[in-house]
Amino acid sequence: MISGIFTLSALIGFLGVTWWAYSRHNRARFDEAAQLPLTEEMQHTPPPAPAELPPCCREIQQ
Repeated sequence: MISGIFTLSALIGFLGVTWWAYSRHNRARFDEAAQLPLTEEMQHTPPPAPAELPPCCREIQQ
């Protein structure tokens, strides 16, 4: 009995999340989020200078 209730509630939850994800009012937001990896500029930071590294890492880099 309890497993049947759990299964039914899990099915209802799954259907609710699926309905929410595919609803029309979320489409624009999801389309915009899907384009983020393609539109954001990659921010490259230069590696730190050897003087800024801890002593243990200076030996490895040289």
